[in-house]
Amino acid sequence: MHLDDFAIRNTRSEEVDTFIDILETTAEWLEANNINQWSPGSFRAADSRARILDAIAAQQCYMIDYHPPKTPNGKDNSGHDVVQIAGLFVINYDNSFDEILWKGFAEDWKDALYLHRLVIRKLYQGVGVTPKIIEFTENKVKEAGRHYLRLDCLADNTSLRRFYREKCRGREKGGLNELSTVWSPELELEFARFEIQVTALVIVAMGQQEFQIRNTKPEELEEYINILERAAEWMESQKLSQWIPGTFRKPDSRLHISNAIATQNSYVVEHLPSRMIAAIFALNYEDPFDDMLWAPLLGPDNWKDAIYVHRLVVEKSFQGRGIVPMILAFVEELVPKKGKSYLRLDCRGNNPGLRKFYREKCRGMVVKADGTEGVMGLEEKGTYTNPATGIEYARFERLVIPPITYRKSACAILE
Repeated sequence: MHLDDFAIRNTRSEEVDTFIDILETTAEWLEANNINQWSPGSFRAADSRARILDAIAAQQCYMIDYHPPKTPNGKDNSGHDVVQIAGLFVINYDNSFDEILWKGFAEDWKDALYLHRLVIRKLYQGVGVTPKIIEFTENKVKEAGRHYLRLDCLADNTSLRRFYREKCRGREKGGLNELSTVWSPELELEFARFEIQVTALVIVAMGQQEFQIRNTKPEELEEYINILERAAEWMESQKLSQWIPGTFRKPDSRLHISNAIATQNSYVVEHLPSRMIAAIFALNYEDPFDDMLWAPLLGPDNWKDAIYVHRLVVEKSFQGRGIVPMILAFVEELVPKKGKSYLRLDCRGNNPGLRKFYREKCRGMVVKADGTEGVMGLEEKGTYTNPATGIEYARFERLVIPPITYRKSACAILE
């Protein structure tokens, strides 16, 4: 089989029984394998059938056809149609189930398309059909003028969660960003949620739209690394042991940065008049480095309730123009949208100048709790020394929103 032999199309109304049969066969397989995802018989119920028919009529149900390469027109030597259905999926736009599942996480829950009922029949698994579906849906996101692709599964389906998190976009692109889980009080089920930002969320600020924050493009990898290396060389010349020149050109670092770009966790600040990159930064959600640095202070799970800012560099010719406060304001807006409560960052403990900047000035001029204006920074949360390397790190954070504790009375219900 070759991926080019698969084609995605809208489901026809006369195929509703075939559509349901595939869902039911999958539900039976899940039950046989002790995977509590779908219940056999649920799709044949009258209300489920009606919803599926409505989705077909709205052109939100899709099938994946496999065209065996017997003849150019997909027919055998006798002229019979040999097209086979390899799988199916549904794309929701503004569905009430997605509102319940996502509105508490992101007020702009309608700024996404939601992928549901994704099934690849066993014979056609392992070919790369799921990445083809994800790419198809990403294009639909762009066509709809939205920014995110999102999906969910039951939280106790650990293998599916891992697939969505690591592999569902293909070998080179990886997976989706896994977010916080949400509880269904009616079914007493917990859902895992995933998303990918498909199109750039451009934040324009300062100096009459002088700068914008956007995702790093894959073709900007070399320039991104060059900016990091220039910063490392300057630090070395100033006897600051923050970064070591040459580190970012190494294959493992290069791959790490490339993956961050592919998963849209890498950003640039673009100077619009010149189209030059004025600054760069990356965002981590549940990275092992942040686990090492923050779990000793917060515990094995509480450290995950934050977005972590890393590799923040402002090019020398653009320093002093308020770009760092702009970046931190951008991240603060993302914190509640990602279901988090804190913004956090770190630096080497022996970099007193940077520690003072983060502690006193990095947020710029803000309105304080008493209503007055003033220059403010982040709260310093002590230091941590890596026992393996002996390197000391200073930690900083800002509480953006009070942490939310999900209880059985306050979350989602299953569709």
